Amino acid sequence: MRNYRPESTNQVRHSKLFKKGLHRAISVVLGSKARVELFGTENPLGAVIQISNNRFRVIGVMASKGQTLGLDLDDTVYIPTARAGII
Repeated sequence: MRNYRPESTNQVRHSKLFKKGLHRAISVVLGSKARVELFGTENPLGAVIQISNNRFRVIGVMASKGQTLGLDLDDTVYIPTARAGII
């Protein structure tokens, strides 16, 4: 296993473990505000959302981070960089 240096102080609030391989490529982590906008009070872990024509399984929800430089980090949806290029 490789050791990676953390690039930010963002913390995951809720998460679900996932297996290596294809599952990693189709996983998504929601910002706290995005979670509420999409799921209300329901638990989103394991749910599938669609972004463009791609389906992603929710594996986590980030802890609330607020705004930085005018960007609302809680309204962010995190997808693997390998998938970002095709959206």
